[in-house]
Amino acid sequence: ISYMKSWEYEKWITDKAYKDGFSEGRNDGFNDGIEQTNQLNLRLAESGRTKDIIKAARDPAYRIKLLEEFDIK
Repeated sequence: ISYMKSWEYEKWITDKAYKDGFSEGRNDGFNDGIEQTNQLNLRLAESGRTKDIIKAARDPAYRIKLLEEFDIK
């Protein structure tokens, strides 16, 4: 780092911050998706709709429809 020019150092810091922020955002989104799926599965199980759990696991469009039906965000 000591041999870098100031603009190179600034670009390096900016790139690192971008990568760290992107990674953190990706992890947050992943965790949100897991939480939504868990909520959906619980609501479907409580409603006696176990076949819908399996269908939602196989069909992303159906899963989105169910998330909207149960107002899970």
